[in-house]
Amino acid sequence: MWPGALDALATGLYAHVQPERLPYDSALSKHFAKTRQLGERTEKFDGRLDELCRDTIKNTLISLIYGDKDTDHSEAVRYELDKLEKLDAQCWIIAAAEKYLEDRQ
Repeated sequence: MWPGALDALATGLYAHVQPERLPYDSALSKHFAKTRQLGERTEKFDGRLDELCRDTIKNTLISLIYGDKDTDHSEAVRYELDKLEKLDAQCWIIAAAEKYLEDRQ
């Protein structure tokens, strides 16, 4: 009758689905369960990735600050410190990096 009316109706119905009221073994119920599971895995993965980034930056700062004492690494330390602060990291290396920069001024 109207072009696209069936698609619009199906989309409207799908938007109002309550996943907890679907039959347990239905395809749509499995779809919602899989989507929820993928979301949870993605959250865990994102958290681990952020932790890995923080650890990598911390190790880089440690090697810059305590490695070669003869070379001034202030610019690199400032760069790594900015990256670490963007990740909302709270650790001892931040204070050490700030002291390093303070001592080099």
